[in-house]
Amino acid sequence: MLQTSPVCRPKLRRPKVKAHFERRRRMRKMRGGRWGLLLQLRNVRLLVRNRCIMEENERLRQKALLLNQQNQALLSLLTNLRSSPASSPKQPLS
Repeated sequence: MLQTSPVCRPKLRRPKVKAHFERRRRMRKMRGGRWGLLLQLRNVRLLVRNRCIMEENERLRQKALLLNQQNQALLSLLTNLRSSPASSPKQPLS
């Protein structure tokens, strides 16, 4: 009989559903004991970090809104100055 080498032998693939349940079982084991504590600690740190990012985002949004309003006011002022008739003739810039 001819034997096929391990290199030529097709690999058996597990169904994805089974892998999903294995991953789920592994996560359940990790939740208990030391791993559970580490995951909870990591989760709390991520929540605090997320909160800080959200607060910074809100501050930056308010700052951008204020800068946009100032920009619009200055643009309006510039437009009014350009459109109003000048009392003195324009002098060339030197």
